[in-house]
Amino acid sequence: MTSESVLKIHGTLIPYHVVIRSNAKNVTLRMNADLTLRVTVPPYIRYEELDTILREKTDWIWKAREETRLRLEALPRHSFAENDCIPVLGEPQTLHIHASNKQSVTITWHRTDQSFEVTVPPEWVDASYSQTLYEAFTEWFKQFGKRHATERLQEYGTRMGRLPKKLVLRSQTSRWGSCSSDGTIALNWRLFLGPREIVDYVIVHELAHLFHMNHSDAFWATVEDILPDYKVRRQWLREHGQLLDLHRDRPSP
Repeated sequence: MTSESVLKIHGTLIPYHVVIRSNAKNVTLRMNADLTLRVTVPPYIRYEELDTILREKTDWIWKAREETRLRLEALPRHSFAENDCIPVLGEPQTLHIHASNKQSVTITWHRTDQSFEVTVPPEWVDASYSQTLYEAFTEWFKQFGKRHATERLQEYGTRMGRLPKKLVLRSQTSRWGSCSSDGTIALNWRLFLGPREIVDYVIVHELAHLFHMNHSDAFWATVEDILPDYKVRRQWLREHGQLLDLHRDRPSP
């Protein structure tokens, strides 16, 4: 169960999402990459008590937001122009832009050459259409991610003895994956910019939820049985997950 609201700190509105977890013992706060706050609470907490906690944590929330904002501003940006590099499974791929007679964008991945061949309408060659190319690459990653994840889910699911009923790719803002009670696993398309071992960690994590719909000791034991180094992979994702996006160049003033 979740609910949404807004905090106002130093004149800035900060959206926050309250997530009720039956196994939560305390209120925990986490600043998301989209500068929204995730507030996880136990089911018995009262609104007045949560409001007091958030007011007491105002300085921490503001500091976390500013640190996250500065990290985001320092991230490498993509121009989606000739010789730009976009990673696939952690490996940079060079963009080569070509004009075609078609009024559409096509993206062809040359895996062995570690490059993307992107064909665009002729009038685009000397102009910036980064938003359109961003959307095209977003769709490409969703399609690629579904193919790659299907293979990895089959491999790990067979080893673990259970397969999901359905796989979907989403543009989640604060989650890398999720598993619903009906056996549907959802993955964030941005995940497939990251290294293979990180993709595998999220896939095993979500498969483990088919056995344990929580983060109990039994859940983590299931993950560890398949990936003994899962803590290293989880820490990498926590520290570097903000890199996994197609951050665009800011438009010129």
